[in-house]
Amino acid sequence: MNAANPVPPDTSATEEAAGLQAALKAAAPFTDGCQTALETALAETDGFLLFQLRSEPEEDDRWVAAVMLGTGEKQSMNIVTMVIGDGSVTVETLDRSREPLARIVPAYADVLIHLRAAA
Repeated sequence: MNAANPVPPDTSATEEAAGLQAALKAAAPFTDGCQTALETALAETDGFLLFQLRSEPEEDDRWVAAVMLGTGEKQSMNIVTMVIGDGSVTVETLDRSREPLARIVPAYADVLIHLRAAA
């Protein structure tokens, strides 16, 4: 909390994202693939994969995914970016992410939640 932002950050979401990021960094260089590394790390945390996107290899070696971390009121949607070449990883909440993909995550998650409820 500071004068510019009087609302304290949600540390529970930050802690879960930091835990996921640490688990993914430990899994680098992603020899079994990014999706496998992410699914393994999510199994160790309280989260699940919403969707993934792999850019064209000629353009970029990034792998981007949207994940849901936590449960109930502590649930947060996050963007995971993994760079295959150097093994770097970032896990960011949607409001902090600069990924254009972050804008569609809430709508996609809402659809998934309704589909799961109907199943």
